[in-house]
Amino acid sequence: GEPKEEEDAEFLPALVGRIRRRLERNGISLEVRDGTAGAAASLDAEAKAELSKVFDERASNALKHSGAGKVRLAFDAEGGRLKFRFKDDGAGFEPQAAAGKGSGLSNIDFRVRRLGGSVRLSSRPGKGAEFAVEIPLERSLPEERE
Repeated sequence: GEPKEEEDAEFLPALVGRIRRRLERNGISLEVRDGTAGAAASLDAEAKAELSKVFDERASNALKHSGAGKVRLAFDAEGGRLKFRFKDDGAGFEPQAAAGKGSGLSNIDFRVRRLGGSVRLSSRPGKGAEFAVEIPLERSLPEERE
């Protein structure tokens, strides 16, 4: 069946709500700024599923490794692209050292690339981590997909 319009419009709020509950249960506060004006509703189902996983992965990471007390999420849409920033005030790390360490980063990289997007990670020990994802709002899907 076709997804209902309301469900689409609820994608980001529902995602944010889920992440917020996970973080706050563990004493981490979440601050959110959504500048997308509902643009995320036009993402296709696969992109939404992948993004949900990416955010779950980031939340898990903040809970497990970072010792963060606060996470900031920012969403923006411009030029047909959706941009997310996930920033924590945790311990931080050397990005090179973390790349292969089962930190979920390679998973995320893989998921985002599949969506035609890019991932940037900036972190320094003691300075928390900022994780920026950018994906196209509409992918040109292969014709044969029904």
